Amino acid sequence: MVTAPSLGESIAARLRNDILGGTYKAGERLPAERDLASRLGVNRGSVREALKKLEQMGLVLIRRGDRATVRQRREQLLAALDEIESGRAQGVARDPEIATGSA
Repeated sequence: MVTAPSLGESIAARLRNDILGGTYKAGERLPAERDLASRLGVNRGSVREALKKLEQMGLVLIRRGDRATVRQRREQLLAALDEIESGRAQGVARDPEIATGSA
């Protein structure tokens, strides 16, 4: 049986898309819970639930008494992918069996 996503999950998905789409940049603070709730027409509890989900995904950092901050995840992921790709390219070039075709 498929269940509909909770309001918090829907809000988290919307904010996740905003973060990954560049609406909120890495290092930038998200609007306050009260402002997000007002903009989205929902209660603060649902916004808080959404922010906790985003923190679990590693997209934001939540500190007590402060607004949620977008983590540098996007840049870290891109850098990690670059390292993986360059490592593969170097590994292929260094593997004598692959280089000579004797594999």
